[in-house]
Amino acid sequence: MQGFETIINSIITLGLAMLVGFISVKTKYISKEQNNGMSKIVVRVTLPMLVITSLTSLDFDREKLINSINVLLVSIVVIAFLYSVGVVMARLGRMEKSKAVMHRCMTCFGNVVFMAFPLIQALYGAEGLLYAVIFELANDMFLWTVGVYSMNSTHEKKTSLLE
Repeated sequence: MQGFETIINSIITLGLAMLVGFISVKTKYISKEQNNGMSKIVVRVTLPMLVITSLTSLDFDREKLINSINVLLVSIVVIAFLYSVGVVMARLGRMEKSKAVMHRCMTCFGNVVFMAFPLIQALYGAEGLLYAVIFELANDMFLWTVGVYSMNSTHEKKTSLLE
């Protein structure tokens, strides 16, 4: 039951933080520039520090290495499967090309790191966070290769590099 309490407490805490942020921005207590600066601090400093401090506390052994490789392989299969589901659903929905590409990408690429990593760390500890980071590594590899290629394929092709 402690895991459920951790999830609820994390959701409530995040919800309250979002509410305070929303009210602060709407009342102009926090400017857009300050808001962007705080977001950069969270994403570029505190989240990486959470990952670094958690992973450096782990004792790596053969079992964790094998599990990490398995997580990476399963991640690749899951993401490829989700991409395929996006392709099939876009065809069934007879979506135009740009919407179909967006649908495929949104079906398989999630942006959950900001909320998920602290929650996984709280629920499963450093080892759980290690596996979440490995899954995110596979997700990012697909996003920045297949995802970017797919999104760029919707643009009109130029006939010259100088245009």
